[in-house]
Amino acid sequence: MVMDPVRKALRAALCNLPVSIRQLARVAELPHSTLILVRDGKLNLSPEATAKVVRALREMSDNLAESAARIEDASRERGNSL
Repeated sequence: MVMDPVRKALRAALCNLPVSIRQLARVAELPHSTLILVRDGKLNLSPEATAKVVRALREMSDNLAESAARIEDASRERGNSL
């Protein structure tokens, strides 16, 4: 049986998060238990819930990138390079 590409991509993303599933669930406004079931292959998300996860991942990614840039800038200001 071939796995749906969206389901496969969601599972891969949930297995390789740079944050906890609870944090992602909070930003996506979904129960963390739902995301655990998706990660474990026991549940499929609706298109609406999938869109929430995508938005949350993008928002969190932007926030992480901004934090990294601030740290790099502060390091440069001290004369250090990362």
